[in-house]
Amino acid sequence: MMSILSILVSAAVVLGVLYVLYDTRWVIVLLMVMFPLEQLIASYVPLFAANPKLFNLLIGVLAVVALASRFIRGHRLSLGMLNPVSVLIWLIYIKAAVGILHTPGPEMATSYMLFGLPYYVLMLLILPLLLYDLHEFRRLIRLLLWMGSVITILILVNPNTSYYSGRFTIDLGMQAGKEGAGSVLALGTLGGMLAIASVFFRPDPGRFFDQIIRLVAFVCGLGLAIGTGSRGQVLAAIVTCILFYPVARPVRDVRQFFATAFGVLILIIGFMFTFSLFVSELNRERWAPVDMVASIQTRFDFIAILFFEYLSHPLSWLFGLGTAAFEALESKVYVHNLIVEMLCEQGLVGLLLLTGTIYYAWRYGVGLLRTHQHDPQSRATVTIILAFGFYWLMIAMKQGSFLLSPEIFLWFLIVAKLAIVDAAQETWVIDETPEEPEIIPIGRIAPPVL
Repeated sequence: MMSILSILVSAAVVLGVLYVLYDTRWVIVLLMVMFPLEQLIASYVPLFAANPKLFNLLIGVLAVVALASRFIRGHRLSLGMLNPVSVLIWLIYIKAAVGILHTPGPEMATSYMLFGLPYYVLMLLILPLLLYDLHEFRRLIRLLLWMGSVITILILVNPNTSYYSGRFTIDLGMQAGKEGAGSVLALGTLGGMLAIASVFFRPDPGRFFDQIIRLVAFVCGLGLAIGTGSRGQVLAAIVTCILFYPVARPVRDVRQFFATAFGVLILIIGFMFTFSLFVSELNRERWAPVDMVASIQTRFDFIAILFFEYLSHPLSWLFGLGTAAFEALESKVYVHNLIVEMLCEQGLVGLLLLTGTIYYAWRYGVGLLRTHQHDPQSRATVTIILAFGFYWLMIAMKQGSFLLSPEIFLWFLIVAKLAIVDAAQETWVIDETPEEPEIIPIGRIAPPVL
């Protein structure tokens, strides 16, 4: 049975590659779902399980080909790429590279950055370059909901999945190495993103199937995050949906207030319903308050260790203890908190760069919202971008490292680029009269560009 499934999945991969070369928009979606999709395919095709980097290499090649194809067609993809957000993000990574020179663990820091370098290029350069404007991004959200729903359903019904220590896991077999299991956090992160996108996406009138896929994406996406025991992702997705709901549907009168309140109530009922579906005896302990408090305490222990070590070295306050210093202190991978990692390992300089990145991204986001405040669909699309950025920032407060997960900064880059492109598109209005077309400047001030 598995051999038949392997052949079918392999054929689907080949056909998918050919179609992506035809419609390059799908490359952007593939980059967004790359790590969960990698696990799904590896569970069926032994070649990808034995060579985990092969699938990522394939996606990278497709991304480069798609980028070249769009440039050849004359798309102005570089417009908006040079801005305060992009400059500050790359300065963060330059600062991290310099930090290797004075860290107590240079070998580990070097290995982290060398491992992450291809993903820096993919996520922080190629993916933003591939995006053209806000209207294209809206179409991509629809594709993300469809493709993400298919991926989550195939994972949930995958015969190679099982519960391990209360977490729904894909078994990649012995060929995948000593771990033999996929990353549950990657699956949970995709699930949270699907839940957020499904809540805020507004389909075109009359698209009944898009409404159905929103429901499927919400239940299956959030359900996958719950099943994998990705508590941080689930809580971040819930908080993000509730906080940003009034942003997508602003309250301007009493009627809208009650409509928004009713929408939030339905949302909470949806969360409770999905929890009831995906929490069982197999993973109930994982969601027990006692276990969650113990996990939070562990994170605070990591933070305290690194923070007090930082305070005990005043000469390191400005430039930090050095990249990946926490690993050298505790033999742990990272401190699991972006702000503490930035302050203690990269110093006040690193924290200032991070603060500037978030500040400018917020400014661009507010500008986009103001521009599209009267267009419900465009406003919802901008809300999704901002919600994704907030969601990833919340996740970065409890897991991962910016050295290994550049996706933390991806949505800051995207909102900055799309804001600049949007301002450029709106700067001139063409007044087409029967006599003579005239280009009239409307005096709109674009966001800051370096």
